[in-house]
Amino acid sequence: MKTDEKESPNPFAGEKATILQETRMFHDPQLNPKKCCRLLTKVMNLLQQGQRFTQKESADLFFGITKLFQNQNQRLRRMVFLLIKAIQVTEAESFMVTNCLTK
Repeated sequence: MKTDEKESPNPFAGEKATILQETRMFHDPQLNPKKCCRLLTKVMNLLQQGQRFTQKESADLFFGITKLFQNQNQRLRRMVFLLIKAIQVTEAESFMVTNCLTK
């Protein structure tokens, strides 16, 4: 990198606790797909940076994200698929969600 180039800040960086609190928006009945996509990108950024979630944090995040499947926004649904693949959940949680989605 050249000395005159400035490193630009990551717009998706943030504190883990703050981002997890923001995920409460996934339970909002008036969902904003654009804001949800931005937040999912922040969560994905945390995962890519090597941030670890506790089992409870992972489960809460997983169930919040699966609620987003009900939205018809294609971009949001793609982000949901990517994040579900990236989050480590137990078999029981995954089974519960699969059953709900197939009904």
